[in-house]
Amino acid sequence: NPSWSPDGKWIVFARAPAYDFGASLPKGESIVPRHLAEPFLDGRENFAYDLYRVPFNNGRGGQAKPLQGASDNGRSNYFAKYSPDGRWIVYCQASGFMFSRPDSDLFIIPSHGGKARRLHCNNPERMDSWHSFSPNGQWLVYSSKANGPFTQLWLTHIDEDGHDTPP
Repeated sequence: NPSWSPDGKWIVFARAPAYDFGASLPKGESIVPRHLAEPFLDGRENFAYDLYRVPFNNGRGGQAKPLQGASDNGRSNYFAKYSPDGRWIVYCQASGFMFSRPDSDLFIIPSHGGKARRLHCNNPERMDSWHSFSPNGQWLVYSSKANGPFTQLWLTHIDEDGHDTPP
């Protein structure tokens, strides 16, 4: 899930090592059999994504490097979105994997990396995810299951220092 910086100079994306099933996967098969997937389904194995940034360099690219503060933290970091002014990146963090995680919370970090902060708008017990900035960067819309099992849209105000208000 890559995301462009507003100035078009950077791309931020989630990256995880590929799991190697080796000779365990039947020859010619691309679907993982249940017995090989079982450790991931029951929690014995996990995928943890890190955020990386890569320069675009007018299409020449460059070396992808981990985004300090949103990588190598033992958690899964994903769905990164730049603020319209390019100063901030808001992303999701969970214990592992990336889709529909019940423990997903929203974090904010300076776009060049640094100390990540959990946003105040998060519900402490339910999923917060699928976020997007308003065009002026002052609002963040996101999905939350704060009120029950169904996803609802929520809004939080983001100030120029990257601090949010209660939803």
